[in-house]
Amino acid sequence: MVPLKSRRRILESSEIWNDATWAWIGRIRNGVETVPSVIRNKYLVDQMPVRGTLRTKQFFGFKVASLNITKLMRYTKGKLKCRTFELA
Repeated sequence: MVPLKSRRRILESSEIWNDATWAWIGRIRNGVETVPSVIRNKYLVDQMPVRGTLRTKQFFGFKVASLNITKLMRYTKGKLKCRTFELA
């Protein structure tokens, strides 16, 4: 037996989460998951030549800032397309 409250919750969630919504969430997730990979592979966060917590934080901050500046430059040159997604 399934309680009426659970059945209602399942039906409401299936109406909200259609295919377009899942595709939109997937695009956001793919964009978020690539950032740590890029920081580790391109900016070599694992091999920072510093000692100490404060200097490590500073180096990491500079690496993230350089990633953001690179993305900004690519966006202004038109090589990076920024899309907005709307929920259906």
